[in-house]
Amino acid sequence: MSSSPPPASPVRRAGDTDLLREALDAASMAKHAAALELLTSYAKACAKRGDVAGEGRAYRNMGVVYIDLNHPKKAVDVLERGLTIARQQGDRKAEGKTLQNMAVAYEKLGQYDLSLNLSQQAEVIAREVGNRRGQGIATENAAVVLSALGKFKKAVDLHEQAIETADECGDYVGVEVAQE
Repeated sequence: MSSSPPPASPVRRAGDTDLLREALDAASMAKHAAALELLTSYAKACAKRGDVAGEGRAYRNMGVVYIDLNHPKKAVDVLERGLTIARQQGDRKAEGKTLQNMAVAYEKLGQYDLSLNLSQQAEVIAREVGNRRGQGIATENAAVVLSALGKFKKAVDLHEQAIETADECGDYVGVEVAQE
């Protein structure tokens, strides 16, 4: 007979949410060590109370921090854990975001074909779940990879699509990135 952990109290869940918020704030300020420490604590707290989705969220965010630190192999390792959880949970949006982050990590590792494939999978999922911003990001990242592969005509076409999508979404950061 398996026993599940007792439900977390509302106070504990609020504390964990604060922990996640602190981690994301630290990551946004390039305080990577602090972000990783907080995300690790958040993952452990989620695992302890049986919040599998929260644990997956922690791994996905750790992957982004490792990408920012230019540690793409470590990013892939934790993103694979997050991807497994997203798929187990049937969370297609999280699956798409994770695939996109893995595409970025593989692009940094020079594995362009795999990166392109992951970006294309992420774009399909983003379209399925109605995540237009995610579609634009996946399209832009595919364009970057195609440029690295010397497929400039297709890359330019995708850059233009990404600009249109970002503009439609009001994602002006995305427009700026796509125009670089």
